Amino acid sequence: MEEAIVISRLCRWAKWKLGSGKHLGFKPQVNFIRLAGEEAICVNCDDDRECAETNDAVEHLPELHKLLIRIEYLSTARTDKERAFVLGISRQSYVSYRSITYNIIGMFFEKNGSQGVAELGQI
Repeated sequence: MEEAIVISRLCRWAKWKLGSGKHLGFKPQVNFIRLAGEEAICVNCDDDRECAETNDAVEHLPELHKLLIRIEYLSTARTDKERAFVLGISRQSYVSYRSITYNIIGMFFEKNGSQGVAELGQI
């Protein structure tokens, strides 16, 4: 699965996750809200099934990769350098791990036959 599709699904997952009232202990002003705007958090995800599948994919990740996704989409760290600092790794390692994580999530979707809204051309 293409990385862009995975990223799109993770953005919708972040919207869904933050809209559920379960912020995973992160502050309410996180990266997703900065990118999508305040109004995005109040609206439910168009496809709860897709968001639940994405949540399953995130939950099945190894701990380092799961934490990376949470920091990437649900934290207040703005840059890769800040996110890498939070994880205690170099920026280069952070970028490499992020790419690997996107591939793992994409393989999870392919293995489970998931088709996101972006894949179906229904954006």
